Amino acid sequence: MRTVGNLSLQTRLLIAVGGLALAAIGLVALAVRHETRLEFLRFAAVQRHETSTRLPDLAPRIARDLDGRCCDAGLAGLATELPPGAALLVLDASGTLVAAGGAAAAGGTDVRVRREGDALTLEVSRREGARLAQGVLVFRQAPTPLRLTDGRSASLYLVPLPAPDREPTEAAFFGALDRRLLAAAAAVGLLALMATWAIVRGVTRPVEALQ
Repeated sequence: MRTVGNLSLQTRLLIAVGGLALAAIGLVALAVRHETRLEFLRFAAVQRHETSTRLPDLAPRIARDLDGRCCDAGLAGLATELPPGAALLVLDASGTLVAAGGAAAAGGTDVRVRREGDALTLEVSRREGARLAQGVLVFRQAPTPLRLTDGRSASLYLVPLPAPDREPTEAAFFGALDRRLLAAAAAVGLLALMATWAIVRGVTRPVEALQ
């Protein structure tokens, strides 16, 4: 059985240089993976922020459309006017939820509302099959006033809700990223080993010929 000390010069160089090359490729792949994940999360955060900044300007227009005729027919007709992930909530003077639209009325979603001063607290539950996700959101914003069909005063809130498919989407993206990086690293690693073998063989052949 051949020991490490009995290995040829060519084999030892191949192991050393090849190992360094594979380690470098692995580190580069990890760095690319880390930076790509950060950029994806930054992009998603920017998209959510842009959606949130549109809501204050949209609320008065929706309140004008609903004023005096809310909300016997529901809010389904306004779904196309709302940005993705936006929830439309109408509360009466006592803070009771009168109607909900947009993300708050999505299938499997249950929203319970509590108003204390200028703080609006939402208890959101989402059920997808056997999975139940729950969360609490607190918003501090001035509501937009409007009148109900019976003349009572009410308040309209337009707030962002986390997308129900956010985690599966991120997991699918990161999974695809990991698979592509693994395939690319394997291909580059194989090419690096082949190149290392060719270089080491060319360097050590004259030395071994002298021995």
